[in-house]
Amino acid sequence: MSLRGLDLLLFIDHLIRHAPVKRKEQIRARPSAPWMTDEVRYAKRKKRRAERRWRAPKTPTNLALFRSQRNRVTYLMNKAREEYYRSFIDDISNDQRKLFKASKSLFNLAEGHTFPPCTDYQVLANEFGEFFVQMIAGIKSMISSTANRSLSSTLPAELVTDVSSSEFELLSANYVQSIILSSAKKSCLLDPIPTTLLV
Repeated sequence: MSLRGLDLLLFIDHLIRHAPVKRKEQIRARPSAPWMTDEVRYAKRKKRRAERRWRAPKTPTNLALFRSQRNRVTYLMNKAREEYYRSFIDDISNDQRKLFKASKSLFNLAEGHTFPPCTDYQVLANEFGEFFVQMIAGIKSMISSTANRSLSSTLPAELVTDVSSSEFELLSANYVQSIILSSAKKSCLLDPIPTTLLV
């Protein structure tokens, strides 16, 4: 082996010993949105490129190109978000617990428990128990007072008939879906998820 080859091997040996190759993990300032797709990322890159083109000479054609690309990105982001959350809700729609948890995270509701201030948790637990026992007793008394009133005294005699439903018509999935889609798209604060996300 020549002197030059030995020098090169010695140099590589010293280089590996004193400056080893290190792999760097990509560190993100914040995690990517779960609905972000490659199509949206590509459209955002094109939008930034169009914005840089527009900022240099500021011509009307470059401005129009930038605006159309910006609108395209907004459309794609909304579409990706809608598809992600629709499939997410469809996956957990059978589990009310997961649905409420998802709605809390979507609306950034605080997860903390707010208990009244106390020093003895045994006393607090007993107070909670008393409260619910009284509440249940109140509901029972309200139901029994309502049940004591007869149906015939509250409704006219011609409306009170002995009708029994023995047969039900089987509904198709398309018919039920059409009824749901034609209903009003109103939401309530008690709904686990807004109607606009479901329909």
